[in-house]
Amino acid sequence: AEGQSVPHADRKDQLTAEQNQEMQKRLARLKKENRIQMSFAKEYGKQAEASQQRDYERRVAHVQAAFKKVAAANASEGLWLSTVLGSARLPVPLLVAFSLSLLATVVFRRRTDAKATLQEPLLAV
Repeated sequence: AEGQSVPHADRKDQLTAEQNQEMQKRLARLKKENRIQMSFAKEYGKQAEASQQRDYERRVAHVQAAFKKVAAANASEGLWLSTVLGSARLPVPLLVAFSLSLLATVVFRRRTDAKATLQEPLLAV
C-alpha cells in the first residue's frame, strides 16, 4: 500500500497551477474553519477538541484524496500524450484538439473509402 501512495510533492508537481491554487485555497479554508471550531470545542473539554481535530483531519484527507485523483489523471494524460507525440506533457486543450482531429481524420477516411467502393461497378460487363 505504501508504494501506491504518491508523495505530496509529486502530486503538487502533477497539478496545474490553477488546480494547485484551488487545493491550497480549500486547505486554507479548512484550516481557518478548524481554528474557529476549536475555539468553541475548547469550551466543552478535551473530548470535544479531539473530536473536532479528527473531523478536521478527515476533511483535509478528503480534499487531498480528491486532488490526488486529479494529479493521477493529469499524469496519465501526460504519459499518453508523451507516448503518442513523443514530447513532454502538453496542456489538456491541445490533447483534446489532437484527439478530435485524429478522430475526424479516421472518420472522414472511412466514409470516403466506403463511398469510393460503392461507386465502382460490382460486376464487369
